[in-house]
Amino acid sequence: MAKTTVPLHFALEKIYKILNQLIKISNSKINRFENTVQKLNERYESFSQERLIDKNLVRKDLEKLKHSYNLEKLNRSLTQQVKALDTDIHKLEELPIWYIKFGGLTRNGDSNFVGIKTQFSDQWFEGLKNVQNVFLKFQDECHKDLFKKDFEYEVEAEISCLSGNLDYGTAWYTYKLHKITNVKIIGGKGIQDLQVKFMRERDKALSLKAEGWVKRLTPKELTEQQREKVSVQNQINFYQNSYEKAIHVSGLLSPKLTKYKSLLADLKQMGVKPLSTFPNSMTFVQNPDYQAIHSGYKKVRVFANLSDDDLLLSLEKIEEIGLINMPLLYERWCLLQIIKVLVHNYNYVPTEDWKRKLLRIVETGKHNKSIEFVNNDLKRNIKIWYEPTLENGRTPDFVLDVFFQQKQGNQYTKRLVMDAKFYSDDLLRRIGGISKVITELYHTKGYSEGERNAVFMLHPAKNSIPEKVSPQAWGSNTYLGELKMFEWDQPMRSDKFHQYGAVCANPVLRLSYLDELQRLLGMFLQYGIEDNNLQGRPDDVESINFCIACGSHDLKHVPKSNSNPRSSWYECNNCKHFATYNHCHRCDTRLIKNGDYWSYHSQMPMEPLNIKCPKCESLV
Repeated sequence: MAKTTVPLHFALEKIYKILNQLIKISNSKINRFENTVQKLNERYESFSQERLIDKNLVRKDLEKLKHSYNLEKLNRSLTQQVKALDTDIHKLEELPIWYIKFGGLTRNGDSNFVGIKTQFSDQWFEGLKNVQNVFLKFQDECHKDLFKKDFEYEVEAEISCLSGNLDYGTAWYTYKLHKITNVKIIGGKGIQDLQVKFMRERDKALSLKAEGWVKRLTPKELTEQQREKVSVQNQINFYQNSYEKAIHVSGLLSPKLTKYKSLLADLKQMGVKPLSTFPNSMTFVQNPDYQAIHSGYKKVRVFANLSDDDLLLSLEKIEEIGLINMPLLYERWCLLQIIKVLVHNYNYVPTEDWKRKLLRIVETGKHNKSIEFVNNDLKRNIKIWYEPTLENGRTPDFVLDVFFQQKQGNQYTKRLVMDAKFYSDDLLRRIGGISKVITELYHTKGYSEGERNAVFMLHPAKNSIPEKVSPQAWGSNTYLGELKMFEWDQPMRSDKFHQYGAVCANPVLRLSYLDELQRLLGMFLQYGIEDNNLQGRPDDVESINFCIACGSHDLKHVPKSNSNPRSSWYECNNCKHFATYNHCHRCDTRLIKNGDYWSYHSQMPMEPLNIKCPKCESLV
């Protein structure tokens, strides 16, 4: 009896294990969809016509704005910058004094419009009736960072006039700055504008203080909020429907699992046990009933996408591993969450063998294989490396290599490096805070590989940002490189904004941790892979657009209501998320507004739905 029922025991046991895995997957989806619906409902209910303003951030902004037109402090900083740029400055001969009124960049970005003179009492030589334009070029591009638009300067420099040309009855002149030994701000419209702006912002702050730091949203802000409410409601409907489907599947499978468990118990009482030689025995091959049982079992495996016996055994083996040390457990949990965001939130499809590769990495500890994900709609491939070795010999926890095609067909690659640190709030403070950790990862360990890669730390600390720089809810425990925060930050801002930071990924914060990772990955895939120092180019991105909220590529252009001819507005056809692509009117950097919740640029403390430029920190 025992021998002839071995094929039945084999099939029942395997189907039981597959059903068990399917129910675990269904229950996991039920929990995920339920949490998502709860989180979205909380977001929807939090919408209000009023907003509580962070007075500390307002105060910090006002202090910074007041310092921005303090000539003594500005010139002291300029002196230090000149010394840092020209290490041999003491060897330079005494140079003549020039006065320069600095304007904006020319269309091709190789020079600036200026007014120029050699005597303070002279009139500016600039675009007048008989002079079309006056330009200034730089022999050393790093000198360009010393000057700001609409500021007037006194400089000790070697400047030559390259050319003066007549064009349709008017002349244009080009000057070139070769050397510089000193630069000093003497005034200008830019300084006056900053003074006026400070007075205006101070008056707004005083009004908010009188109102208890509660601001009523403007009609424009309410319109933007309404767009976001529509998007959130659409997502609630989608995930509620997905939740109900997962409940239905679990309800169908659970009774069957109970039935198979009972049948296996009956066979055990009969003394039926599995054989190591089965299912390769002749009894199985020759008996048509047993062949039918095995054929049905194979169909179940294919239907459940668990057709690989080795993979099923590996899943069981991983379940038996048990507890491991917490930093390693947190590290592997972070890896799974990254994969979850890419697959579930951003529609990347993993290769068929990705589970086997991942399990082999966990089982063997060999990390020389990547896990690959594809999004054909966006023409992108992503390779995830777990503890790879960089060219400098360092081994970060995770590396994401993004291979993408731009709309014009050009192929590029960008790299995001992440390192999981299982630090408590207390430990993070004792080792110097996120500034110390980010400095170590980006600079000391060289994860940036010559400042080419974006580098972010993942951590579970809930209060990692003691002095937040952004008013958004995530600003207390996450830093996305959106504004200056560290002492070494200042020289980096020219082109390294949003290229380093720390993101809170805490499994206890079950309703928000995945959004933190989604915001980071969405920022990198939407903004980090682009050249955002546009200098006159269109505001839209060069790669294929996608929705940062739901991952869809199905977007439609929305007619613009502003006067910016370069900007682009998009609405997601799936979830109705609204995004605008603009540029900073001060430094021309691309800016992307993703609504209130998904914004990774810092918001203005007194204008909650407006954003700051991450490069120059000015208002959009």
